[in-house]
Amino acid sequence: DLAKEKKLGFLVFDAHPDVYQAFEKPSHQDYLKFLIEENILDPKNVCAIGIRAAHPKEIEYYKEKGIQYISAKDCSKEQMKKTITEFFTKQELVYLSIDLDVLDPVYAPGVSYIEPHGMTTKELFFCIDLIKNQKNLLALDIVELSPKNDQNNLTAKTAARIIAEFL
Repeated sequence: DLAKEKKLGFLVFDAHPDVYQAFEKPSHQDYLKFLIEENILDPKNVCAIGIRAAHPKEIEYYKEKGIQYISAKDCSKEQMKKTITEFFTKQELVYLSIDLDVLDPVYAPGVSYIEPHGMTTKELFFCIDLIKNQKNLLALDIVELSPKNDQNNLTAKTAARIIAEFL
């Protein structure tokens, strides 16, 4: 298992902490908690950026486990650059997950759970520019695209642009 062989970092851009265990089996709302509780990920190697729709118990869990995070209101360029750069230097390999709901609904209406006051596409692509040439970036995923909720394919085009940046 790669996560156990190497020091695997998990960097996620998301509006939600995804550690609110509400189901018996892992779901998109609590997958991160399952990865941590099943010892697949070390919580000290997890960093979440853009959190803004969190239950107090989720923030408590983040703090208890030592999960590094930047709330949406604290996503300044300086803070994101510092956090991302330091995160990559501390990890052997990094898996990147981009949940499109990290973006404000103005920029990404085509998601399942819209949350106001999110990142701008300019802010997200600033971060992508910092990440895309990191030698220890292992893989990435993009989640939460919901075409039925999209407007003029704006969210789909943003997802496609994200992928293009890594090619």
